[in-house]
This record gives sequence, structure tokens and C-alpha cells, in this order.
Amino acid sequence: MIKQTIALVGLTLSLSANAIDVRIDFTNPGYATGGNWNVITDLNLTNSDLIDYGSGLATGVSVTGSGWTNFNGDETSAWATTDWIESSAVEKGAGVFSGSFGSFTFAGLDSGSYQIEVVSARSCCSYLNTIRIDGDIADRTYNGAPVTTPFDARDDGLLLNNWLIWDNVNADLGSITLDLSTTSTLGMVNAVRITGASVVPVPAAAWLFGSALVGLVGFKRKK
Repeated sequence: MIKQTIALVGLTLSLSANAIDVRIDFTNPGYATGGNWNVITDLNLTNSDLIDYGSGLATGVSVTGSGWTNFNGDETSAWATTDWIESSAVEKGAGVFSGSFGSFTFAGLDSGSYQIEVVSARSCCSYLNTIRIDGDIADRTYNGAPVTTPFDARDDGLLLNNWLIWDNVNADLGSITLDLSTTSTLGMVNAVRITGASVVPVPAAAWLFGSALVGLVGFKRKK
């Protein structure tokens, strides 16, 4: 009976701990994507305790930006909602001017492997973005098109409903950095998704239930 109770406690806690799914909408004030998206309007500050999309719980992950400007993007109808990306998340974005550089550092991550997905989409003009995660170009794109560097936000992004994906990114010292640079054009990042190793904190109700079961085990031992 005691072993069964301990197993139940472990099951309760394990069911409450899942790999994170953090979705970030870089946007202007007033253009937020609803639900459990993390809406970032202060692009060059630290935004803490990003929430998990599935559970709505705080993850302890933060994002700090540098070198960005709020850019207008496309009307929501220009990008069809695809996979995890809602069309509203592509309407605005974090931009850099020609010859400039922007970065986002995601900190507070647990050690382990992550997948990073980055949307860069724009209908007006070709925004040529050299986007790297921890110094590396993307492993692949969503629809299987070749990875091009620089990534054209119009021809490679918006027109193909396509985005960049990095697989198996290790969070060295708990952080991952996205860098964007341009030479002769503007640059833009609309949205980012981080999935992988970090666990969402176990809800209080689950902890209480587990504690009660552990107390029950102790009570039975005393008898």
C-alpha cells in the first residue's frame, strides 16, 4: 500500500511537469495575440516570467532585447494561420534598420535541448535578414524549402508561409541568444517559439495533493 501511494505521488507530479512551449509575439501596443502568447511591446527591456502556452503557467524564462525598433508589418489576412503561428502574431514585429543589429537573449532555461522557431515575414520590400541562434544559421525551414542566408522576409517568409527552425539547441548556462543583422535592407522578427527541456512549475493543487498523500504514508507507518 505504501509503495502504491508513493507511486501515485510520483505520477501526480510527473503529469504536472511538461516541456515548455513558449510563444512570443513581438508587436506594437494594441496589437496583441490572444491566449497564452507572450506579447512583447517593450523590445529593449527584460520581460520576465514568460508563460507556457499550454498551461498558462509562468516558466521563469525571460527575454531581453537590444537594438530593436517597433515595426509595422502586414495585415492579418496576409499570413494565414499555420501550425502554431496565429496570423495576428505576424502583423507587427521587432525591426532593425539597414546596417543595424538586434538581439534577444532568452534566459532562465533549464539545461537540455530546445527547438527554436523564428518567423520573419514582410510584404513590402525584401527584408534580407541574417538570423542566427547562438551563432548558427537555421537547420531547416517549416515547409522544407532550403535555408537561405540572408532570409528574405517577403520571398522566403511571407509568400511561402514559411519560417526558420533550429533543432537541438543547448541552453549553455541557461540562455539562448537570437541575433539579426542586415546590410542594405531593413530586418524584422515577428514571432518566436521555444519548445523543449524546461519544465513548467507543478501547480499548487498538485503539490498539495502530493503532500497529503505523503502525509498519509507517514500516518500509516506510525500505526
